[in-house]
Parts: sequence; structure tokens; C-alpha cells
Amino acid sequence: MDAKKLLKPDALYFGDNGRCFCGDCAGMTAFYTGRDLSGQRVMRVTPKVLAECASLDFLPECESCHKRVAS
Repeated sequence: MDAKKLLKPDALYFGDNGRCFCGDCAGMTAFYTGRDLSGQRVMRVTPKVLAECASLDFLPECESCHKRVAS
């Protein structure tokens, strides 16, 4: 039986301590459980969150590959 992948490769997520990562660069714990190593649930960067970030002149991007989501 294969484990179900919970994160989408092209989406961005916020993790513990403000980390931002895409589904491709997420660690295995987050990728398969939706939680980072500290146990905090990761939060997907939705269009609403993206708009809120843009209003603060902040465009989230993956800290590893620098991928951004389209608005």
C-alpha cells in the first residue's frame, strides 16, 4: 500500500517559523502528513493568502527553489 501524498508539488506552503516551501521541496514528514517536524500543520498559500501577502508587498516563494505561485 502506497502512502497518500498530501501536498501538491506546484503549491506553496508556510511551515514552522515562517518557512515557505513548495510541495516539491517539502520534507517527507510534511509531504505525507501535512505537518512539519515540529508537528505544526503546514498552511497552503491560497489566492486569499497571496492577496493578503501582496497587500504587504510580500510575495512568498519557496526558500529552496524560489518557485512562486501565479496570482
